[in-house]
Amino acid sequence: MTNNTYISPSDVPYFYGRLHREEANKILEDKGCLNGLYLLREQLFEAGSYTLSICFEGRVNHYKIERQDDGMVKIDKGKKFTGPIELIEYHKLELDGLITRPTIPCNRPPNIQPINYLFIIDAEFYNLVEDEILKQMSKYKQANRLQLTEQQFKIDLNNARKRYRYKYERIVLKSLHLTQKWFHADMDRKSANTLLQKSGLENGKFLVRSTRSKHNPNLDDYKISLCFNNEIKHYQIKMSTNTDKYCIEGGPDFESITQLVDYYHRCSDGLAIALSKPLIPQIRISPSLTKTKSSQINSTDNIYNSFRTYEMVVQGQESSRSNGIVTYVDDEPNNPNSVTNLDNVPEEKRNFFKDEENYDYDSLPTNTIDIKDLVFYDKLGSGCFGSVYRGALKSVNAIETPVAIKQLNYESDESKDEISKEADLMRSLDNNFVVKFIGMCFHKNGTLMIVLELAKLGPLHKYLRVHKEMNIIKIVKLCYQVACAMQYLSSKNLVHRDLAARNVLLVSEDLAKVSDFGMSRRMNENKYYETHSQGKWPLKWYPPDAIHTGKFDEKSDVWSYGVTCWEATSYGGRPYQGVDIGCLLVKLENGDRLPKPTACPYELYNLMQKCWQSSKTQRPCFKDIVKEMRCLIKDLYQIELDYYRV
Repeated sequence: MTNNTYISPSDVPYFYGRLHREEANKILEDKGCLNGLYLLREQLFEAGSYTLSICFEGRVNHYKIERQDDGMVKIDKGKKFTGPIELIEYHKLELDGLITRPTIPCNRPPNIQPINYLFIIDAEFYNLVEDEILKQMSKYKQANRLQLTEQQFKIDLNNARKRYRYKYERIVLKSLHLTQKWFHADMDRKSANTLLQKSGLENGKFLVRSTRSKHNPNLDDYKISLCFNNEIKHYQIKMSTNTDKYCIEGGPDFESITQLVDYYHRCSDGLAIALSKPLIPQIRISPSLTKTKSSQINSTDNIYNSFRTYEMVVQGQESSRSNGIVTYVDDEPNNPNSVTNLDNVPEEKRNFFKDEENYDYDSLPTNTIDIKDLVFYDKLGSGCFGSVYRGALKSVNAIETPVAIKQLNYESDESKDEISKEADLMRSLDNNFVVKFIGMCFHKNGTLMIVLELAKLGPLHKYLRVHKEMNIIKIVKLCYQVACAMQYLSSKNLVHRDLAARNVLLVSEDLAKVSDFGMSRRMNENKYYETHSQGKWPLKWYPPDAIHTGKFDEKSDVWSYGVTCWEATSYGGRPYQGVDIGCLLVKLENGDRLPKPTACPYELYNLMQKCWQSSKTQRPCFKDIVKEMRCLIKDLYQIELDYYRV
């Protein structure tokens, strides 16, 4: 195996993943279709081949970047390159057959990942490809054990995971459809009709089925059964015996059934309508959560409609519906800002907050604080709880200590009790990776304030969105610290219920602390906390079992920890962005998970997937996570040291 220079397409912002031609046209046209404006996309028909879409004189031109037998890529009769990025870099300087040079990259929006296969489980596909790589590389290592050094094997394994990954994807794709929910083996036309009719003949609903071939008993025939205008249409999927490719008559050829289904979801291209809704198993949702009269929800639409009746806050916009039980929280729209934004702080005090000194918060008394001892500076953020201010606490000798002041709203004695519970809970905590509680302040106007240690750099996700240059090993260390904090909370018999990157605050780039215990509760003797009350729920950070039952324990926090690690390693990415909560629950029930962020180490992503196991008994506890994270950090440092030795 060779070690030529290679840049993975997923590492560049102008790579969009799997896009249809028309989708690429729209993106470029919406950006003005300027001469030289371009993007890179993966071909829908073949893993490892790409298309360069580039604008010239108001038109979008598409150049196929074909994969060659030797693993190189090229456009038509042009030069060969190790990958599509290297090809584009060459053509930035040389026309060499192109209509114009690619000079203006059309980058994806911030925090948006390249598009993967639709209607398949990303995490399962990733794991299958990884397993195939490790299986083949193990054989390769065994066959070359005499002349292969450990260092060279690491290089070859890295090449397999990046440059040659498409080879292993092709192997996995050949049989991937067999494990998908939309695939029904040994199903005849009559059975398909019955199943679809019972589920409701909605336009675009479909399934893929197989029957034993009449002409060759060793082969299967495949068909798509598709609903349109209250009818069911059946399409034969033909297979070429010469090329082993699949197609629907008059349509393009595909390497696999999965790629064919993915393509016809994006466009109808000869079908009566595009595939839009796979027939999936029935799902049950807890009546204690939905508060509906029926204890069972029987279809995808019912799940969707049930969640739509909740008062949701999606992408910072509040729904007009207000009759719901649970409010969905996606991302705090006004979370505390980074310390770097000090515009509203008096100039003479700015160095006070920028100072790198570590203040001794432990020496401060944790009791009631007089309002006269608090100095308020700028407002950091606000939410349903109230507002957070950057301020200072004056001690007896007039020394000021930077603090965060959480001014809380309450409309009843009940909400006041909840605030007092949060304060009592935080007062009992003492851990290096948990935000320090300093005291409470009762203002004469009835306002309650909680005074906390000030984490100068603010919420983790917002900091990383601005500081994308931060080393991934540093980020992994921060994730380790969060795991330590959560292990501590678990040892105190506490469940957090709102673990997310927005509630991980940075004291420095080397120190993170878990905060916001407004939803934290002590578990009962059965080691779980069950909620029956209304409120705002961060559903995208919750496992399906907690959503179904309303029961929270260490293993539900473990799921949230996996999502938090995903946010961190995607540099503040928004989990499941743009996915409706009802649809998300269906995806999670079917095993779909967040994809691996580009910079995330494979070992950490494997740990995330353990955190996202459907059965909570199969998820690790925080004690085990801490051990695994500690080993991972040691390995990463060793890899970094090895890199600098080369």
